[in-house]
Order: sequence, then C-alpha cells, then structure tokens
Amino acid sequence: MGNVLDGHHIGKGVVDGVEREHLAFRDADTDWQIWVEAGPKPIPRKYVITSKALAGAPQYTLRIKDWKT
Repeated sequence: MGNVLDGHHIGKGVVDGVEREHLAFRDADTDWQIWVEAGPKPIPRKYVITSKALAGAPQYTLRIKDWKT
C-alpha cells in the first residue's frame, strides 16, 4: 500500500446478487477495485485491475465464488 496515491470507499455494490463493500485505489501505473463481503467474514469477492502503463488500459477481472480455507 506504500505506492497508493488515492483510495476511496465507493459504497455498497452488488456482486453475484449479494451486497458488498466497494473500495477503489490508484497508484501511478494501476487502478484497482475490490468488493468485500460485509459481516463477520470480510472475504474479497471481486477484483478489477486496470493497467494504465499498457496501451489501451487493459482490464482484468477476478470473481471469487468459493473460498476453501
């Protein structure tokens, strides 16, 4: 988190039909967003990573539906 230039709590968002906390962060080369399950088990459920260093700013999405810990 040392390279983070900016971070915000966007608010509530829906991932897979369930309300989640939506956070967004920026650094010089990358923007990323995360949706975290609220409640006693704050598990990340979705990440979106956008590369600002590559032409066309490709975006990658990861959805996590089942954690097996």
